[in-house]
Formats: sequence, C-alpha cells, structure tokens
Amino acid sequence: MQCKEIVFVFSIESRPDSYGTSKSEQKKEEDEMNKVILMGRLTKAPEIKYLQDDNKTVMARYTLAVDRRYGKDREREADFISCVTFGKNAEFAELYLKKGTKIVISGRIRTGNYTDSEGVKRYSSNVVVEEHFFAESKKALANYNFVVNVPKKEEFSHKKVDDVKLSDAKIFLIKLQRDGRGYSSIHSIRGVLRPAFQMAVDDDLILKNPFGFEFGTILVNDSQKREAVSLEDETRFLEFVKNDPHYNRYYDAFLRILKNRKKTKKEPTVDGIFVPG
Repeated sequence: MQCKEIVFVFSIESRPDSYGTSKSEQKKEEDEMNKVILMGRLTKAPEIKYLQDDNKTVMARYTLAVDRRYGKDREREADFISCVTFGKNAEFAELYLKKGTKIVISGRIRTGNYTDSEGVKRYSSNVVVEEHFFAESKKALANYNFVVNVPKKEEFSHKKVDDVKLSDAKIFLIKLQRDGRGYSSIHSIRGVLRPAFQMAVDDDLILKNPFGFEFGTILVNDSQKREAVSLEDETRFLEFVKNDPHYNRYYDAFLRILKNRKKTKKEPTVDGIFVPG
C-alpha cells in the first residue's frame, strides 16, 4: 500500500483557537507575538530621509549596539541591530539622538528582500521602532562621551580602520596606562573601540579585530577591589537588628542573606559572620 504525504494548511481564520475571535483581536494578538525590546547605544547619528509620499513622512534609520552577556574572558561583545522609525519618532530621533546615546526601544521585527544592481538577491532584517526612551542620566552620558573622546587626542585616532594592526592597539592601551590612566578607565575605552572594529570585521572591511585580544595579557590590573560593606559593619548591623524591638523579627532573614555572600578575606567567623578578636 502506497502512503501519500498529507499536508494540512490552516488560515488564521480557521485555527481552532481563533473561533469566536474578531479580526481586530487576532491582529492585536499577532502584534503581541512580534514584540522586541532592546537597550543599547547608537553607533552614529541617525540617518534622516523624507519619503516621497503625500505627507512627506520623516524616516530615521540608526544602528543600535546591544551588549551581550559577559563571555568566558569577562569581555563584553555586542550585536549591532538595524533600526528604523517614522513620523514623530523619527523627528525625535533627528533632534535628540546622536552617537553614543543610550536608549531603550520597543517595536517589531520586519524582514524583506531585494535584488541588487548585480542581480543578487539580498535579505534584510530591521526593527521598526514604535517607542524609544533615554536610558541614562546626563552624568552617565558625559562619562561615556569622555571615554569616546580620549582616543581622539592620541596619534592612534588618525589611522584608517584597515591600517590599525594588533600591535597598534596594544601599544595604544599600554601608552594610556603609562600616561596615568587607570585600569578600569582603559577597560572602558577598549569597551568602546572593540565593538566598533568588530563592525568593520562583520562588514568585511578588515579580517581580524585588533582589539580582540585578552585584556590582562598586556596591562597590569592596578585597580583596588572595593568592599561595599566591611565584616565589622555587618556584625554591628546584625547586632542592631537583633536587639531592636521592631526589626528583630527580620534577624534570621538578614543572617541568611549575609551568610551567602562571598567572603574575600579569611577572618574568624561564626556562622559565616565576622567576630571581632
């Protein structure tokens, strides 16, 4: 007996879970399924265009650098997401967004394809931004701009992207430390340059990221490890909670929290809590 493949094709209207659902509700459901929320920094100022329609709609296009989770070597990497927005949102982008601005966006993914001048079919993917908000204070933005401007003062900044070698990147960072820059500051500067050069790699402008090396191989980590709360402070705090008629009910909870903290020093303890000598 010969078996034939049976293919079932359902339209949205014929899905079992859509019975009794209006088309407007189905459209809302589809929109909720295609929802994107991202936070990142603009790689450059938005590109503004005016569409040739009756309303002369404004369109803004920009690339958002979105950090990934830390890798094994504790170095951040980023994904570069193409975003496009229209109308009032585009006007807002033109007025207030610039290179380095950190924003949160929400929108939907839109895919498409086109044939280039050589007859090759190309595929595209963008996030159509429906809302965007500032994601940092003016002070934080000022600190970021400071980090971005440091390389501009160095001879390194006058090189073309494809002329920068691995040795150039290492010499540049070593010079920063010799000039008195702190380890954490240099780490932040490299955190800006590394994804920028990675874009050049992804666009086939260069073969290898010159800032892709392990950070600790060339610089001395002279940063001091900070302790938010000392062991002595923890002991005094627990003593206060234990003897206070109102807060003593929370003593066991605070004790469990502090017992789970990571100890950085080997001190005499009882149940994980420092005991003064």
